[in-house]
Amino acid sequence: MFKLHMLGLLWCLSLVWLTTQSMAQVENTNEEKPIAIQLLTNKETIASGIQLSRSEALLIGIQIATETGWHFYWKGIGTDLLEPTISWNLPEGYKVEAVNHPKPSLFDYGGFMGYGYDGSTVFLYRLLRENSAVEDYAIGDLVEVKASIDWVLCKDVCIFGSEKVSLDWTLSDRDLSTEESAFLNSLLESKELKQNKTLENHFLEMGLVGWLMAAFLG
Repeated sequence: MFKLHMLGLLWCLSLVWLTTQSMAQVENTNEEKPIAIQLLTNKETIASGIQLSRSEALLIGIQIATETGWHFYWKGIGTDLLEPTISWNLPEGYKVEAVNHPKPSLFDYGGFMGYGYDGSTVFLYRLLRENSAVEDYAIGDLVEVKASIDWVLCKDVCIFGSEKVSLDWTLSDRDLSTEESAFLNSLLESKELKQNKTLENHFLEMGLVGWLMAAFLG
């Protein structure tokens, strides 16, 4: 265990040193960043005065897309200090809940292994309202969510970066879906399907008692 921690520390220190060497070059060029971040949602407007169930809650997708050859780091041995940091700025009475985060891939950076993502990746969250929040908003009010995302992006060099993104909804007398609604809902259904399958396998491993529990729960 001590050895793993030391390897992780050496990985982070090496990556920070390499990043320091590359940052001056990145800052002095006018090239566009090889990473794009945006927020997606499943609804254009929110129905006012209605407390939504967990299954009906607003979905927020953080879409992070990298150019070919680039990847950004997430959790894993040696890279746990390099997970993109997401700081949420939410209206009073709201909270976010992580729903579906894809499994990362293993990358080799100069002999140091770490888990991360490349291409286009969407991290799904659920925006929940407390009962008291329903009474505090009226039709026509604006609900805004902001997020500040810090990341470490690597290719031949590594760079640190930060992006501020936001979403807003107008309270209305009904919900209106967005073009991304079907896609985000499919991510939610995929996560729920995996959870149900995992639970079913756990029951089957328990033998007859598990089989009866699975049949009872449907």
